[in-house]
Amino acid sequence: MAPEKILVIITGGTIDGCLGEEKIGRSTSSIPDYLRAQGISKECEFQTLCMKDSRSLTNKDRENIMNAIQKSDCTKVIIAHGTFTMVETGKCLKANMAGSTKTVVLTGSMLPLGSADSDAPKNLEFAFSSVRKLASGVYICMNGKVFDPDNAKKNELNGKFEEIA
Repeated sequence: MAPEKILVIITGGTIDGCLGEEKIGRSTSSIPDYLRAQGISKECEFQTLCMKDSRSLTNKDRENIMNAIQKSDCTKVIIAHGTFTMVETGKCLKANMAGSTKTVVLTGSMLPLGSADSDAPKNLEFAFSSVRKLASGVYICMNGKVFDPDNAKKNELNGKFEEIA
C-alpha cells in the first residue's frame, strides 16, 4: 500500500533563503530538490504559494495558505514557513480550521537549507515524522519538539522555539 500523499506548501522564509527583501541563493524553493535527494518526494505534492520573508506575509497570504489546505485532497500538510511569523500563521490557521480533519504542521529553520550547520534537514525530517503521527489539528514542529501555536514562541536569543510558560 502506497503511503498517503502529503501536501508540502512552500512560502519562503529562511529555510529557502528568503530574508528581508533579499533572496539568498535561488528564487525558487530548494525544498523539492532536497526531498527528491532524500527519496521522500514520491509521497509529496508541492505547492509554492510565495517566496517571502515571513515578516512580509500578509493576511491575504495566510488566506491563500488556508485555501490551499482546504482545496487539497491531502489530509496531511507540511508548511515550510519563515520563523519570524510562524506562530502568527499557526494561530490563524488553528482558529479558522477548527473541526477540520486535516493535520497541518508548520516548520522552518534558523539557517537556509544547504547552509553549513543548517537545522533545516532535521526540522523537515521531524515535520514528516510528526505529520504522520499527530491527530488532526495545527502544530509547529521545530527543534525536535511539537508545539501548539497558541502556546509557542520563538526565542530570538537562543534561536529556538519554546513553550510559553
